[in-house]
Amino acid sequence: MPYGEISIIEKDFGQKVNQDVESRHGFAAQASRRKLMAQARNWLLSAALRPYHSWVYWRDVDVETAPFTILEDLMRHNKDVIVPNVWRPLPDWLGGEQPYDLNSWQESETALALADTLDEDAVIVEGYAEYATWRPHLAYLRDPYGDPDMEMDIDGVGGEMEEERKAREKEEQDKADRMKKIKDQFADPNSQWEKDKTDIQNEALREKKEKEKAEAQNVVETQVPADSKPETKAEAKADSKVESKADAVKAQ
Repeated sequence: MPYGEISIIEKDFGQKVNQDVESRHGFAAQASRRKLMAQARNWLLSAALRPYHSWVYWRDVDVETAPFTILEDLMRHNKDVIVPNVWRPLPDWLGGEQPYDLNSWQESETALALADTLDEDAVIVEGYAEYATWRPHLAYLRDPYGDPDMEMDIDGVGGEMEEERKAREKEEQDKADRMKKIKDQFADPNSQWEKDKTDIQNEALREKKEKEKAEAQNVVETQVPADSKPETKAEAKADSKVESKADAVKAQ
């Protein structure tokens, strides 16, 4: 299956555990390490997932080999969450193989009773003598000569190799339709909201111009020339006499 896009994302969540095998797999480091891994995966999921994605495939860096058709094989089962069996090849004198991923399991009464004795935020990890859960592990139930497509219900899902279907096709299509509608709305210069915005701007500009015009008229009407002098009573009387005399001459 070809890749349409590849993104490399790096984010440090403050991990202080050494990366050597003993430090990473030691019991003392498991609780904080598992919490950081969960936080990192949740963050990566929210940062990388797009509306057009239908599946998420998780694969640990220590997985060396897998069938070339692993993605198609998992999707063919049409499950929301599915995990394959992971084991480790060994030399013949060591048994030929080793069940590796012990995080895929069915719940047990012993594990439930153990959980009642622990703090609420305690992390129960498999494969360590400190926590004897007696849970049936998928890795130990594998039949090398059995049907590779056989399915089994489990309560715990290992993270070595896992595939999740994030949404049904209808939900994904609804998301894509909403995204397209929003994109088209903002890309259309003639949309109704753009027209309303222009009308509001024009109305505000018109009101501003009318206000400036009215203020300018008030200034002109109230302005008095600097060289003008108040008219005296004597001047007003003289003007009146001249006008009266002129009127009399005209009448004659």
